[in-house]
Amino acid sequence: MTVTDYQPSDNGLERVTIDACMDYSQITQLDSDGKPVERTEDALSRYLAEYVVAHNGPDTWWRIDDLIAHPEETC
Repeated sequence: MTVTDYQPSDNGLERVTIDACMDYSQITQLDSDGKPVERTEDALSRYLAEYVVAHNGPDTWWRIDDLIAHPEETC
């Protein structure tokens, strides 16, 4: 993961943008009978995802404010 942007705020709402590599190459999908589903050749196994997280001050939790998938960008 890489922090790509930080936006401080005078009113307490900080925002941070993070680029993360989503890697599904080791995940096995199962059908309703619990049997593995074959991955198609065109199925993505890795792509870039951009998360924007925010919080309202030091006594609050960070939350995901936005998620933008970039399947055209591998990582």
